[in-house]
Amino acid sequence: MIFLCLGDAFGHRLPVYTFRYRAEEDKNILMNDGTVNIFFNAAMYDKMQSENMFLKIA
Repeated sequence: MIFLCLGDAFGHRLPVYTFRYRAEEDKNILMNDGTVNIFFNAAMYDKMQSENMFLKIA
């Protein structure tokens, strides 16, 4: 899922936030269902690295 936000949804001044599902008991265990949520902070567009941005998702 991709979210395009006009501002910083999480307040940490990052241009992009990428989330994957993990077990609370052991952060090394991923859900492994291929679900990835990406939030783009349009206010920091000039800080985004556009080349190969989506290669890290796979």
